Amino acid sequence: MTDINLNEQTKDLLKKVKIGFPNKIEIKYGNEKAGYIRHDQAQQYLSAGTLVIQVDDITCPDYTVTHELLHLLTRINNVPEIIFNLTTNNKNLDNNLLATGFELYNTILHFEIYNLQREMGLFSKEVQDMYLQGIVQTLDVEKKNKTDEKTVLRIIQLFDAIVFFGEENKTVAEVFETNYPCSYLAAKQLFEAATKRELSGMQGLHSAIIRVFTQFDKCLDDFGMMGMNLREFITLTPIISARQLKLEVRQVFNLKNSQLHDVYQDKIAYIGLGIYNEQNSFIINAPLKNTDVFFKDLYALKVAEFFEKFEIPYLKR
Repeated sequence: MTDINLNEQTKDLLKKVKIGFPNKIEIKYGNEKAGYIRHDQAQQYLSAGTLVIQVDDITCPDYTVTHELLHLLTRINNVPEIIFNLTTNNKNLDNNLLATGFELYNTILHFEIYNLQREMGLFSKEVQDMYLQGIVQTLDVEKKNKTDEKTVLRIIQLFDAIVFFGEENKTVAEVFETNYPCSYLAAKQLFEAATKRELSGMQGLHSAIIRVFTQFDKCLDDFGMMGMNLREFITLTPIISARQLKLEVRQVFNLKNSQLHDVYQDKIAYIGLGIYNEQNSFIINAPLKNTDVFFKDLYALKVAEFFEKFEIPYLKR
């Protein structure tokens, strides 16, 4: 394992995260040094109860380690989380939906994470150049008026790049407009959707995630591609008020027979869609017999009782 000396700010951040995180944290380093920055250069996984941050590429270890630690810190702070509870029974399609939803979700979190890294002095000209080089190395130049297997990747990576550099960065805008004009336009539309309202607080993040999922399907439609319907496929932690907890389930959620299966059981899943945002907030399975009675009783439950009975995670605003 490569021996890396992190700067004092990174070490202090590691101490802070260790205080709030329930598992032991260990950082391991590889030997690769690509000379550019990409977020797939590190990964997190649990090993015998230890949360391991595996930094495979050590081009810019302080940037990469702080980025991973800030993602952990974000999780500690009770932000809405995404859960992949459903399967289409097509592994490749599931993987595409999962990867796309995860990247879009992470980019929403990056609004805050990039700001914190910027405050730590980790957005030097050298770091920005390495991030841009990572984009150029990953994305092939767009073919005029044509989509290909990397169209989705271009859109989501350029969306993240706008968040990283800022919307008004003319230097990178020229590169993106020259190499990826259509995908860059779609990425800007995602940015506009994300920032349409205030992004602060868990409610702001929750709403932004839903807006971006919605806009993403519109972008795919503009490209003549089939939408992913991420709002139904991906479960997003519901945010519930004290008043809503006292209402009946029928007043807050609609239950939809999705024809998709619970990823953990070979059963048709019913998706709990928020009445006002139509976002997948949970999934449940229904019994094979007396289904009508089951749903009648379920709809009549108070939301608080329902969440407790079915162990549905939620955040209270």
